[in-house]
Amino acid sequence: RAQMNLVLFQMAMEYVCRIARILSRPNGHGLLIGFGGSGKQSLTRLATFILGMDLETYSFSGSVNLLEFQQFLGEMIKKATKPPGAQKVFMITDSQIISEDILVCLNDMLNTGYINGLWPTDELTSYVNSLKSEARLNGYADTPDSLYNYFVEKIKKNIHLVLCMSPVGETLRKRTREFPGIINGTMINWFHAWPRDALYEVAFSFLEDIDFPVE
Repeated sequence: RAQMNLVLFQMAMEYVCRIARILSRPNGHGLLIGFGGSGKQSLTRLATFILGMDLETYSFSGSVNLLEFQQFLGEMIKKATKPPGAQKVFMITDSQIISEDILVCLNDMLNTGYINGLWPTDELTSYVNSLKSEARLNGYADTPDSLYNYFVEKIKKNIHLVLCMSPVGETLRKRTREFPGIINGTMINWFHAWPRDALYEVAFSFLEDIDFPVE
């Protein structure tokens, strides 16, 4: 894990606790709204580490290859649902959402837990059937519908989306209108301006080791 140099003032610790509380819930997804540099990504990384979860991110190389992005999401789903299953946090920022196709996938996950058409039907059926033994131990029947429900419930339990958005301009308003899962399927945390004591603590942490000349 990359090392982070953070100053944990009171407000920052409150934000970490809120993010951790969101991620610790089944189907717990977060919408973090704040200006750039307010700590949305750094504090999400810290909360993920505290909870012992794996942080997943995806880098788009200038243009969107939807097939590659869907393959990335498919692999993340397999890692999260293959017995015993790993807790995954997928963090994405508004600057990375360079195509509405990305939001279509995320909206599906927020609304239903799965992405419609992510895998061909035969591949989905084969993978769901591979969970049969574990599903049976958890009280699920061997019927296709029951096994699929178990698969989706495991996704909801083990995968958490964190959307880091800026309130500047009309982009956020437009996206939440067109993709209601962004609001309906997340818990919202607003990142406000840092208070005076936070600015003091940050400045002090960077300046305390500097020897200033005495006149």
